[in-house]
Amino acid sequence: MIIRCNRCGREISSPDNTNADYVIALDFMVREKKTRYRVLTHTEDTLIKEQNGETISDEEYNSVSVDGFEQADLVANVAKVVPFEEEVDVQKSGIVCPDCYLKTDFVIWGVHK
Repeated sequence: MIIRCNRCGREISSPDNTNADYVIALDFMVREKKTRYRVLTHTEDTLIKEQNGETISDEEYNSVSVDGFEQADLVANVAKVVPFEEEVDVQKSGIVCPDCYLKTDFVIWGVHK
């Protein structure tokens, strides 16, 4: 199997710990959109408004952000759950040739381990 170095593009034949490094590196960091959930919980005021049939804006609720929809079940007094997209930093890993190894790389396996 031939893999290209993530930095210079050089072909590496069957990468292993003798001819490449598998690293986590800052220059492999990317931003990805992730769906998160805002869990809106009742306050004393929103409970009273709800009982009186009044309209309640999202800003009037207490708010907690969670990563997974199933985590919303762990929050008490939930009024509603609102999905939203957020860009987050995602640490990426990659294969690099020995010449492209940087001292700041975190080596998982390879020549420099």
